[in-house]
Amino acid sequence: FQSYALWPHMSVRQNVGYGLVVRKVSKTERDRRVNEALEAVQMGSLGDRRPNELSGGQQQRVALARALVVEPSVVLLDEPLSNLDARLRQSMRSEIRRICKDHGLTAVYVTHDQEEALSMADRIALLKDGQIQQSGTPESLYSRPETRFTAQFLGDTNLIPATIREQSVGLVVLETPFGVLKSTSAPAQLPEAGNVTCSIRPESLKVGSEGQLSGEVTNRMYLGERCLLTVQCGEGADTAVRVLE
Repeated sequence: FQSYALWPHMSVRQNVGYGLVVRKVSKTERDRRVNEALEAVQMGSLGDRRPNELSGGQQQRVALARALVVEPSVVLLDEPLSNLDARLRQSMRSEIRRICKDHGLTAVYVTHDQEEALSMADRIALLKDGQIQQSGTPESLYSRPETRFTAQFLGDTNLIPATIREQSVGLVVLETPFGVLKSTSAPAQLPEAGNVTCSIRPESLKVGSEGQLSGEVTNRMYLGERCLLTVQCGEGADTAVRVLE
């Protein structure tokens, strides 16, 4: 259980501005910053309410405004958008990032939401059992995962067993259950020979009449702007791939 620690006898506006009162910020400046913080979290019209008159998601936004209004040098945000609906969560992502950028704040943002992490972070540290599995920019973790865990955790992927056939500068040729695959994004520490696992994102595969892979569509999942196909390319579940249509 996590409490938002809002003062029950204070209004929303008083709760948000309390840190500024402690810091002896002038009333004019305090009112301006409180109004901006409440508008940023879309709570401007509820400034006179008490915490017990708010929903859980609204209380969460008040706590977020209170943390950001004092403009700290570092702020820890532990899943701050977990109680919000999808549309508001998307809007708040952009607003939190804008506030941090505008005021030069360093934010340590804890989340299990992959899309949230990829869209908001300058750098990501992916943890498992208290150990950092990989760290870097969102693009590097998604496009060049160093471990099976990283590849599976960030987005959907096809993990294909392969054997290294040959290598040259910037190119590795792999023998897979689907035939020969050529990769130009092999890691630097790749061994000269042996068994490896090849990670291919569904969006990197295209449906067409020609190509190295052929198979039967066994499942089609509608995702709104796109569809995710499961294609059986041989006998056994381990020979199926997922493709975006």
